[in-house]
Amino acid sequence: MIIIDCFQYLILFLSSLALIFQHFVSYSHIFCYFSMYFQLFV
Repeated sequence: MIIIDCFQYLILFLSSLALIFQHFVSYSHIFCYFSMYFQLFV
């Protein structure tokens, strides 16, 4: 039982890390676009 619970927590942790990484990548793309527009205006 304990091993299965630890395995489930590990899967949840990895899936949450994957979601955070995807959000970080999308935010970094948006930040790059904003910096490009800022350089164009300045």
